[in-house]
Amino acid sequence: MTRFGNHRDGGGLFLLSALTVIILVSSIPASAEDPPPISLDLQIAPNVLNLSNQGTVVTIHTNYPYDQFDVSKPAGVFVGDGSGSYVPINWWKADLRGDFVAKFEMDAVQGAVASLGLPMGSSCSIVFKATSVNNAVLGGAVDVTIVDRKSR
Repeated sequence: MTRFGNHRDGGGLFLLSALTVIILVSSIPASAEDPPPISLDLQIAPNVLNLSNQGTVVTIHTNYPYDQFDVSKPAGVFVGDGSGSYVPINWWKADLRGDFVAKFEMDAVQGAVASLGLPMGSSCSIVFKATSVNNAVLGGAVDVTIVDRKSR
């Protein structure tokens, strides 16, 4: 009786090798999975959004390295609960620590917040979404207080 894989002509070894290759190849996933989402700590300026402010920029500071953001992919904020109006990043830069800073047009953020119809003095979530260079979803949220004070 010949044992499997110990056949004199080597046919058993070939069969065993072929089965091993088939098993190994079938265990490789068809596509790589995306990495898990990464939660960012955010700071926003201004943290009180005056709907009558004539300012030009809303700034979001992240705690994530600038060189790890994939700036070729869409990024921006959703105003409200994350499904509200979308405002894309106008421009970006690295801060002195090397972390990513996103700049948004003030009037676009003001318009998105105003469209929610929230009462003055209430809080509104600004949800930031972006993608890392290794395709991880980057996200975080920060609240702003809404006011409407005309300048004197």
